[in-house]
Amino acid sequence: MKKLGLGLFVLLGIKSAFAVGVNVDDHSVSFETPDLKTKLSLENTELSGKKVSWSVENPYIVSVDENGTVVSLSGGETVVSAFSDGAKVDFSIKVEEPNRAPTKDVVDAKNLSGKIDVIMCGDSIMRDYAPNNVDQYGLGQAMTFFWDSEKANVDNSVSNGGRSSRYFWNEISRWKVVKEKLQENKKKGITSVVFFSFGHNDQRSLSGGDSKVGEYGASFTFAEKNQNGTVAGTFYDYMERYIVETRALGGIPVMVSPFVRKYISGGKITEKGKHNLEGKSSGETTPRGNYPEAMRRACEKHNAIFVDMTNMSADLVSEFDKEGLTKLFYISSDSTHERKFGAFELASLVTSDLKKQGYFSEYIVSPKPKIFVGAKEISFGRCDVNTQKIISFDVSLLGVDSGKINLKAPKGYSLSLSKDGEYSSALSIDCSKIKFGTEIFVKFNPVKKSSYDGKIEISHENAEIEFGNFPDTPKANKKQKISVSGAGKEKFVDGKNFSVTWALTDEEGKFIPGATAKSASENASKLKIFDVKLSGLESLAPKREFSPDDDGNYAAIFNVPGGKWGINDSGAKNDDIYIEFALSAASQNVVINGFSFNAGSASTKNMRWHAYYSTDKKFKNPTPFVKSGSMKHNDVTEEFSTSEALALPLKGKETIYVRIYPSNKDTKESTESAFMLSSFMIYGLIR
Repeated sequence: MKKLGLGLFVLLGIKSAFAVGVNVDDHSVSFETPDLKTKLSLENTELSGKKVSWSVENPYIVSVDENGTVVSLSGGETVVSAFSDGAKVDFSIKVEEPNRAPTKDVVDAKNLSGKIDVIMCGDSIMRDYAPNNVDQYGLGQAMTFFWDSEKANVDNSVSNGGRSSRYFWNEISRWKVVKEKLQENKKKGITSVVFFSFGHNDQRSLSGGDSKVGEYGASFTFAEKNQNGTVAGTFYDYMERYIVETRALGGIPVMVSPFVRKYISGGKITEKGKHNLEGKSSGETTPRGNYPEAMRRACEKHNAIFVDMTNMSADLVSEFDKEGLTKLFYISSDSTHERKFGAFELASLVTSDLKKQGYFSEYIVSPKPKIFVGAKEISFGRCDVNTQKIISFDVSLLGVDSGKINLKAPKGYSLSLSKDGEYSSALSIDCSKIKFGTEIFVKFNPVKKSSYDGKIEISHENAEIEFGNFPDTPKANKKQKISVSGAGKEKFVDGKNFSVTWALTDEEGKFIPGATAKSASENASKLKIFDVKLSGLESLAPKREFSPDDDGNYAAIFNVPGGKWGINDSGAKNDDIYIEFALSAASQNVVINGFSFNAGSASTKNMRWHAYYSTDKKFKNPTPFVKSGSMKHNDVTEEFSTSEALALPLKGKETIYVRIYPSNKDTKESTESAFMLSSFMIYGLIR
């Protein structure tokens, strides 16, 4: 199908206000530190009262918006100019360098007593995650299980995805909230231990996306030295700030270097994967530098607690890679974020290292041995009778080095530890012989035209078994069950082709819920075709600048009311937000063979979509056919259809329901993203 052109809209702004630490003297401005702002005045100049344009000589030192509001970003001197009709007025700008004396903890971190507050500050690696279909989980979320709840209260409420050390510093609901909590605890005599883990988002470029200067400042930082050799506004600068201010408020800072990305070469994590950026970013004259090393140096200056999670996780992930099991650690959609098992492994690394250094030994505990299962349900869909289909899932071991994992498959299914190995209805795995976990292969072999729904039983004599951070999972138990579903089908070759298409827009681009049918069969008119059903969505005015698809249809644009999709780092499916299409056989013999549609993102490339079908009116036990569609570029759409002919018969009044679940993969609560869809089709045979 023809691609649809997509627009990109990014709206960012700066509140104009004078800030403490800004000195303005005629056409000279001095900032005491980055993250301050002031509005330049053109009064008593030849440009007074005129509409002007603004430019900045070095955008890494300060930014300037169309209103003349300047924000300090890094140390050094530069010039900001206003110009109009050949006239120009220059402002000299200077951002001072930091000059902090070494500090020390006001409380002996190795000899604490009484109950403490543990506060987590970080990005998407650290934050809490609601249950989601990619099993994403945060380090701070897992850390809760490694502290004695009678002695320590763990708070991970301020960590959030997309936050750099600079962004977290400026956002009003982050560092300010932590400082208020520290002040409150200081008055009450409660010791606060504050963890800081940043670095992933500090590596963003100055231009593009939410790295642009907005309400919360820019995201980017260089590691230790800016392009011009200054320190102000670097990652090192922010690490110092967090250490010094935490101690000033009576707290104990704990600095944790960033978790490695899954960038592996020659069996080892690359320097880039370890956040040492040796190459130059686009448009930059110097490399960003080594972020973990910058954190280490700040800790050395102030004798602060430092946990080298970067190198420890690099060694661990390399070991996982040797076993071919990095997928146990990372979510499937990227090389950055950890699954629940990965988060627990990181929490184990961090707490073990702290105890090794002599910190918090009376507060840190080891969680119960756990086995994480990588799927709570497996759908094989419809397969030809007497054919085979294989799908795998994984089990991960945390603190389990003995005993056996026992599995038993229902009728129609068999199990193996190797895709090409021997399959049987039961499997027993000796935990002492697997290092981190293993992959388990499930074979489906329907011998007749029938449904094969059942449960794979899994148990261990000692360890708790969990399903990771998936939705609607049972509590940890020594026995669990994995739902499996599939059906044997027969091939249908006789009948006349039909298709039903929901164009979604009329000739004027207005949203229409109805559909049209095409078929060589005279009975096509008897099909019962339902109007589109929207749940949690509203249709927007069409954007006529988009190109139509091959059928001449413009995309319909959908958004959640108010445009607030909510934070969804993983792009997981929201069960309450969907577009539903339905078709009834209406007393005929109909075979559904597949679906197709065009989908995309109408504003940014952040949209994701998930597609399922079911013959149940309440949409129980649906089968997925697009697990996570996504935009690779702003101007790309794709056609999706079932990977093989469904050969799904509908008889009598049976109805096929198809739901597309759009979601916005973003770290912000509010977004300009909207979902676009055109030419949804259900096709098959009328017999």
